[in-house]
This record gives sequence, C-alpha cells and structure tokens, in this order.
Amino acid sequence: MDKLNQKLLDALGTHAPLYVRSVLDTQARNPELYKELSTIMLQWVHDLLGDQCFDTLAQGYLAFVSDVNRCQARYQRKGAYPNKSYQEVYDSVYNNPQVMNNYHWGVFSSGDTYIETAYERRQGS
Repeated sequence: MDKLNQKLLDALGTHAPLYVRSVLDTQARNPELYKELSTIMLQWVHDLLGDQCFDTLAQGYLAFVSDVNRCQARYQRKGAYPNKSYQEVYDSVYNNPQVMNNYHWGVFSSGDTYIETAYERRQGS
C-alpha cells in the first residue's frame, strides 16, 4: 500500500474506526483499480491541503456517512426524510458552511463507491 493510502487508513482508524473495514474490503475487491483511482484522488487533495488532508477526509467521511445513515434510519422509521423540498435541503445542507465543510469532503472520500462503479463499467456490468 502506498504512503497516501496508509495515511488515510490511519486517520480513519483515529476518527472513524467503524468504517476502516469497508475501505479495506473495497481495496481487496479491486486492488489495481483502487490504487489507480485513490492515488489520483489522494494526491490531488494532499497537494491542496497538505498533511492535514487525511484528518479532514476522515472527519468528513465520518460526518457524511453518519448523516446518510441517520437520514436512512429516520426514513425507515417515519417514512419521510427530514427535509421536504429542495429549498429545505439547500438551506440546511448545501448553503450551510458548517455542514458543507465536512459534507463535501465526506462525499469526496466516499470515492470507494465510485471505484466500485468504475470497476463494474470496466467489466461490462
């Protein structure tokens, strides 16, 4: 494993230990593609933010995945999401710097989903 990926795993182990296994599972399923795409993504964010990027990504990943899970659990329990319109989502998430500072890094660092999709496309699925 390259240095950047190891630093991300270390940061996830500190900030989001419950999710380390899913990253390792993605790496194991598609090691060459994971390395190819994650190296590009991690190098870009490292060039932008420096060494703090690993903590930023791990904290963002934890915030994003936790929010997705909370919203899904609420939906299953109540049959509705907390926001009822695009405007409500925009006001509470996309136009809220306190949320978006972590949220966009969480989306970025959840790239393992995109890696799975890229793998499936390469396989013709």
